[in-house]
Amino acid sequence: MAAAKRAKTDCKFRQEYTQTWTFIVSSKIGDTHARCTVCDADFSVKSGGKYDVERHIKGKKHQDKATATATSMPVFSFFKQSTAHEDAVTKAELGLAAFFTEHNLPLSAMDHLTGLLKNIFPDSKIAQGIKCGRSKATELVKTVAAERTEKLVKKMKSQPFSISTDGSNDSGAGQLYPIVIKTFDDVCGQVLTQLLCLATCNGASTG
Repeated sequence: MAAAKRAKTDCKFRQEYTQTWTFIVSSKIGDTHARCTVCDADFSVKSGGKYDVERHIKGKKHQDKATATATSMPVFSFFKQSTAHEDAVTKAELGLAAFFTEHNLPLSAMDHLTGLLKNIFPDSKIAQGIKCGRSKATELVKTVAAERTEKLVKKMKSQPFSISTDGSNDSGAGQLYPIVIKTFDDVCGQVLTQLLCLATCNGASTG
């Protein structure tokens, strides 16, 4: 007597599909189906299970939908969002660069300060995360200075201001002329004196 033919077992949706492909979720139709959130459609996994999922993903409909979705995504969605710790480290790096600039200290010393801070504060996650040598510190100062200058110029266009300068006593080929601007700040209620730029004059009057 011939052996009875074994009935084929239907494949069912497995949660591991979602772990592998986040856009593949369970379907309301039943456990023999899966739903693709990219295509907004359900499909059967009854015959091949995982292979049915892979076949759907490789299909033209899914590929077209995936391409259209990626094209319409905002640019910022492709960048990793910063964490609170990363923001704190960046704030510390900006503070150090500002301190060096305010006190006219050489930014080259930042190459040594970073390692010193890690040794002095071994239990500080912020200190351990600081990676700011002279090159990065220089770029931070340039960026902040550019934003500050832009704000000052914008304020000069909308309210009265005074401008003054005075040549340096340098005996070199060129004299430095700091361009200083005075404006009234509505927030703090006082006149502020700010450096706009440091101009260089290579010529001299003979009169």
